[in-house]
Amino acid sequence: MPIIAAITNSLLPGAGYLQSQDVPMVVVSHDREFLDQLCNKLVETEQGVATTYKGNYTEYVKTKEEKIGQQWAAWEKQQKEIARQVGDL
Repeated sequence: MPIIAAITNSLLPGAGYLQSQDVPMVVVSHDREFLDQLCNKLVETEQGVATTYKGNYTEYVKTKEEKIGQQWAAWEKQQKEIARQVGDL
């Protein structure tokens, strides 16, 4: 499995070549435009858990923000239910 570390945006023109390769790759880059052009799946590791996101970097960010919003809403709902149950005691 190739590992590509894109330190600068000078690899951006090479994204087309990399896209044509039919092999999984690990890409490390700070360049969002490069990631948007190259990636169709991202794997995030957070607190020892790997989560796979389909799409490019922009879609990952959007999906991640939606997921965090849903988790926050669920937490708030849970807190209200806890407060209600404690109030019933």
